[in-house]
Amino acid sequence: MNILIVDDEPRHRRGMMNLILSLSPGNRLNAVGDGEAALKRIREDRPDLVLTDIRMPNMDGLQFLKRLESERPKPRVVMVSAYNLFDYAQEALRYGASDYLLKPVDGSKHEAMLRRIEKELELEERQRHETNEQQRRLGRAQSVYRSRLFADWLEGSLPADEARELERTERLQASGLVIFTEIGIKPRRQDFDAQQVLGRLEKGWSQLGDASSFVLDSWQEGIMQAVTIIRGSAPLSSEERTAIRGCAERMLGDLETYGEVFHGIGPFCALLQAEGADAFRLAREAGSHGIRRSLHGPVFYDERPAPEAASANPEVCANAEAEADALAADCLKWIEEHLHEELTLERAAERFFFNPSYFSTWIKQQTGSTFTHHLTEARMQRARLLLGAGRRIRETAEACGYPDTKYFCRVFKKMHGMSPAAYKHGSIRQVTAE
Repeated sequence: MNILIVDDEPRHRRGMMNLILSLSPGNRLNAVGDGEAALKRIREDRPDLVLTDIRMPNMDGLQFLKRLESERPKPRVVMVSAYNLFDYAQEALRYGASDYLLKPVDGSKHEAMLRRIEKELELEERQRHETNEQQRRLGRAQSVYRSRLFADWLEGSLPADEARELERTERLQASGLVIFTEIGIKPRRQDFDAQQVLGRLEKGWSQLGDASSFVLDSWQEGIMQAVTIIRGSAPLSSEERTAIRGCAERMLGDLETYGEVFHGIGPFCALLQAEGADAFRLAREAGSHGIRRSLHGPVFYDERPAPEAASANPEVCANAEAEADALAADCLKWIEEHLHEELTLERAAERFFFNPSYFSTWIKQQTGSTFTHHLTEARMQRARLLLGAGRRIRETAEACGYPDTKYFCRVFKKMHGMSPAAYKHGSIRQVTAE
């Protein structure tokens, strides 16, 4: 415990401190000589327990107790007096004293008082923790329910009674914006907290208006999708778009600690209740289009090429296809340059600013093979070259990114139908014969 002793007699202060240390040496002790000094120390140090004399100059113990009524948090107070007066004890207890001890203090009574107060403090701490935990659980449940209401509203499946409830609590009879956010969560990021991310989104977008963020129900593996409703924002002028990009840029540092961040900005809604669902659909499509462009800021709904325009314009299609082919070639080249390292789909996706699950699908669409197949094929090709040049099997395995030589041998044999040793000897015999 943190204990404060208040007594105008120095020898009494020393005696009380020595007694407490002998009974319970783990306590933290401080001492002052009067009530005014005690009030100052209480505000600075927040003690758990105050042991105070009743008879002191300037402010006696009872006046001190009355002054303590307005302090928060209020420490427990035990009055210590040389006078065995029932009226004093009764008044002290009426003003909130926890106990009344007589001088000279009996050691056994003093120890019993300390143990009792310690148990009371432990019980209060447990109750406070349980109350806080209940509040956190209630807050999470309310957040989940609120997110479900928003998601159903945006999907057009919210029942009429719940629609009225959402309108009452969220004030959708207003103009504003709908912003879609997707975060590709980094692998092995165990401390991801969706509620914390929502708080950061709300704080960041609140510079544009009254912002409320919620999580979409449609979670994918390693992806968080969220929507922010901004009430009272201005129409999308060039100045407003600049302000939106500025908000996104200021949030980027915090959000990117979790993973890649994509924002899609829907059109301005004159009335969110009527236009919000369509704005959300356009914002989500803009965010999907922004997979590669996200590092340059948010993507607005009218910046994405319309599907019919792209298909009708051969130049647009050709440019998009050429860009995808070039990126795929860069990915394969990067794999070949890092074969000796520990390569994973997640690391490759992070290198090229993709969400891992999206990257897995994209690389197969572009090349016809999975990331794992490309990686294994490239490693085996290097292994053949090194073994043919006479390199040792262990050295070859390590150079190809296989720290486990036995595992390397199994992979090599499965792919080539022979062991690395047989392949090496066959290559050497062929070179010798030539």
